[in-house]
Amino acid sequence: MKVLQDSRSEPNRGPRPRRRIAAGRPISYCAISGDRATLSALVITLNGDRFELAGPVTVSSLLARLDIDARRVAVEHNLVVLKRAAFDTAVVHEGDQVEIVNFVGGG
Repeated sequence: MKVLQDSRSEPNRGPRPRRRIAAGRPISYCAISGDRATLSALVITLNGDRFELAGPVTVSSLLARLDIDARRVAVEHNLVVLKRAAFDTAVVHEGDQVEIVNFVGGG
């Protein structure tokens, strides 16, 4: 498997491959196997840590995947605190930042 590199670092390799745009977001090619390109996993920052997803997901889907009850958390998506009603429509894309904060009761 050969990893694509920036053509500026190796001027004799030819032009850099074009990036396709899907739903307004660039698709990153990570490797070439034979003559077929494979897509890399979607990477986001979740609570300050790198987190990989198979593709774009809604905030509700992300919470379900993490086994988190949406009624007990606040979610910040790209520095915007989301209302719970927006969890089903807010989509997390490549490079997005998501912070999930649990509510804790006590006195």
